Amino acid sequence: MGALRLSPSLEEMAPDNREIRIDDMFKQSEKIRSKAATGVRWHQGVVLLTMLLLVQVVAACSLYTTRPIQPVAASGGGGQSDQFDQNFDPNSYADKNWSSKVVPTIVDKSVDIGTVLKALEQDSNAAQKQYAVQSSDGLYNFMVKGTGKVIATNTSSRNGTLSIELPASEGLKKQPTILVQVGPVMLGTAIRDSVGFINYNQFTNQVQYAQVADALNAHAAADLKSLDAAKLQGKTITFYGAFTYATLEQIMIAPVKVVPEGAGA
Repeated sequence: MGALRLSPSLEEMAPDNREIRIDDMFKQSEKIRSKAATGVRWHQGVVLLTMLLLVQVVAACSLYTTRPIQPVAASGGGGQSDQFDQNFDPNSYADKNWSSKVVPTIVDKSVDIGTVLKALEQDSNAAQKQYAVQSSDGLYNFMVKGTGKVIATNTSSRNGTLSIELPASEGLKKQPTILVQVGPVMLGTAIRDSVGFINYNQFTNQVQYAQVADALNAHAAADLKSLDAAKLQGKTITFYGAFTYATLEQIMIAPVKVVPEGAGA
């Protein structure tokens, strides 16, 4: 009688156990892959949601400072009625304000250039506070008048100039180079920035503000067309104009009026 076997041998069980273990490992691997895929999808969803939120935030933010566009009311010029005009014409603005406001302001309110230069020699900060108008870019602009001798002319450049020597009676420690522009091209923004009633906030943007300076300079040059600059050397002239202060070494004046000696006012 053979021995009674109550359970299978290890050898008999091994194949099935190996199949079970392999199957379990496969199922576990599938679970891991499934979780990983879920994690990736979740991460991708978070990234997409974040990007959408960022797009909305950027869209909600204004990248530019805007001003409302309002029609221009008929006016004598230069004030709030000229604000925010999308059809702004700098030449019309200059035409409207040149003879009625700009020239009279500079002629009537200009200070003797000798007085201004002596004040700058002594204390430039005090001189700027007393005599100058500060523009939006922080520079100081002076309205001046003076009489001096033309010691040199430059008419070969389109930015023609007269070099002026002031009388010794002005009492300057050192006379700077004084240039009076005569065109046909005038440079700078001194005329616009010195009068005190033209400022950046009256215009829609920086372009219009710059165009006004150019249009006023063009008016000044046009008024000097009849001036034969080449024949003024050695003669005395009286001038009314403005300059932007940078250094006492050279003063560049944009005139609104130049009167040769003997020509009358």
